[in-house]
Amino acid sequence: MDGFQYFWLKLWARDGWILSLLMLSTSFSALFAFFVGESERFSILIYPGVAIFSLSMVLLGSFIAYSLYLLFWMRPHRPFTFLVVKVKAIIGRVGVASVAVMMLFFSFFFSALSSLKTLIPIISPFHWDYFFSEMDRALLGGYQAWNWVHPMVTSFDMTMLINALYNGWFFFVFGMLFWQILDVSRPSRRERYLISYILCWVINGTVLAMIFSSAGPAFYGRLYVDQANPYQPLMTYLATANEGGPVWALGIQDYLWDVYSQGALRLGSGISAMPSMHVSLAWLGFLHFCKVHVGLATLVFGYVLVVLVGSVHLAWHYAVDGLLAILTTTVIWLVVGAWVRSRERRSPPFQGRAADIA
Repeated sequence: MDGFQYFWLKLWARDGWILSLLMLSTSFSALFAFFVGESERFSILIYPGVAIFSLSMVLLGSFIAYSLYLLFWMRPHRPFTFLVVKVKAIIGRVGVASVAVMMLFFSFFFSALSSLKTLIPIISPFHWDYFFSEMDRALLGGYQAWNWVHPMVTSFDMTMLINALYNGWFFFVFGMLFWQILDVSRPSRRERYLISYILCWVINGTVLAMIFSSAGPAFYGRLYVDQANPYQPLMTYLATANEGGPVWALGIQDYLWDVYSQGALRLGSGISAMPSMHVSLAWLGFLHFCKVHVGLATLVFGYVLVVLVGSVHLAWHYAVDGLLAILTTTVIWLVVGAWVRSRERRSPPFQGRAADIA
């Protein structure tokens, strides 16, 4: 057996389920685009370059953070030697080539789902916004969700801070992904997170997003031009706040609407509100940290609340978008956990790993 065959057999033995799910999702996305006559709007090459850049940034940030942790907390006798040994051990366990393959497959996966996201309003035009807006009103005593969070946010002038933390979701979510790709010390916990991560994107970000096609409060007035817009005061406030400090959400929303209006396929393109992927993957991070460290889980739970508030205050989502995301993500996490434990009990080579995720 040559080295190439050995590498693939070893990689498949460890990550076969993850790679299979990525390939299946990517292939099904391509077939779906073909059968609905939109194959020209499909691409798997949107994100590879972004993945390389993001990985570099996350690794650099992790290196700096861990170096500071060594210098000011652990304080080993020879910090540099200790760091080199630690990095070599991590690389030795996971393998550089394995990381490259996993990142390539994930970049194809994200590109495929991003392509499908641009097809949502074509296959299923936005028609749930009014219902979700009224549902928010019914659940929140006759008020929209932003009416509840607005006084708290504005009294402390936190719009720009919340927007910054909300945008930080990208570093959190993709940092979690890179961490779990690199850390093979707890195989079952790693597999559970990565499979749940993929399924959240597929089920929440694609299937449910297409079923409950909606654009979100920021675009409500553009969808229902003949109705009173209950989110206009919020949009006016955000525009005013943007004059004093950047509210990046407004520029991104304009960009997304322009891309949607042109029917283009670009980086980050696609509008979809229900369910909230920001809340879904932040909540998945919280569920994962509950198995790692209670203190860190508490911090992540606080971040989930910030994301939930930010999704409403920045006019990205209705409150019910986040609530459904929490529910479906929890179900995915529990089902995947039960599946991994069950499979390990039935498969002798994996016995002993079920305790990792218990």
